[in-house]
Amino acid sequence: LGRMPRSSDRKLLHWLEVPQQELEGEATMQLLLSPVRAAEQSVKEDALGQYVQKIEQQREQNELSRLLYVAITRAERKVHLLGAARISSKGALGRPAAHSLLEQLWPQLEEQYQQQFEQTDLDMLQQQQEGEAWVQPQPQRLSAVWQLPSAPQPIQPLSPLPEQQSVYQWGSSRAIHIGTVVHALLQWIAESGVEQWVGQSLQPLAMRVDQQLRQLGVVREERPGAVLRVVEALQKVVDDPQGCYFLTQHEEARSEWSLTAQLDGVLTHITIDRSFIDAQGVRWIIDWKSSSHSGGGLEQFLDEEEVRYGPQLRKYAAVLKKLEQRPQKLVLYFPMHQQVREVSVL
Repeated sequence: LGRMPRSSDRKLLHWLEVPQQELEGEATMQLLLSPVRAAEQSVKEDALGQYVQKIEQQREQNELSRLLYVAITRAERKVHLLGAARISSKGALGRPAAHSLLEQLWPQLEEQYQQQFEQTDLDMLQQQQEGEAWVQPQPQRLSAVWQLPSAPQPIQPLSPLPEQQSVYQWGSSRAIHIGTVVHALLQWIAESGVEQWVGQSLQPLAMRVDQQLRQLGVVREERPGAVLRVVEALQKVVDDPQGCYFLTQHEEARSEWSLTAQLDGVLTHITIDRSFIDAQGVRWIIDWKSSSHSGGGLEQFLDEEEVRYGPQLRKYAAVLKKLEQRPQKLVLYFPMHQQVREVSVL
């Protein structure tokens, strides 16, 4: 509040709009102009200019008062006013800077400032200010022969880390993205109601599939084939009675169900593709597998997939066992082949 407002730029021309009496029912305005005074003309001789500038200064002060009023009255809970007054050369409390907001509040605040000033030890304050004198920092320049320090030695663990079994990635990144979109749209079909899709073509979803594949980074040249594969997988699910059964709204039906539990002292995070409780009270745990096998040997392929993903399904079952005690059924479902493989619960 104690700072002076920004001074107005000197104008070449000052003017005022002066209201006049109404003529024939209409209000009129007259313009009072005051050009910049000549170089040989003194300030006192420019009476008109001084008058106009004084009116403008008064208007600026009124505007500052309005802003101060708005700032104080619009506070929701409390408002903090900060402002400093100068100390005169004689060591007495001086007045605030001219035209500042603190000057407008000075009639109400002067007594409080005076009391605070009388309670202040000026000698101690001056010593503190001298002790906190700002020192110009000196730049520290590097030597002309300076070199980067040697890289630190790599961190060595105190005990060897347990080896993690690498997971063999079947298929390309395109196949992985196809599986991601199939999972997402199967969840959407289940939540929107699979009944409305039975006997219907899913080709209208092609544009939506293309958009999701593009967001996953599948290049333009590969998207048409990927779109056909996704739509084909979805179509085979809704055309398969077993697939429709999996997507029906059973008791506690969930898709992409994320859970966290501690298994054998290790914090484990899982995501179950589809799970529900049937009429007999059995908990179904279903894992979608969008992979496919062409040519002969389909049974061998399904056997290999069961061996590969069986431990994963059993881990899901172990996590759910911590939440509930009920019979479980573990299932691998292959949409492209409309095949179901039940995995034994150990």
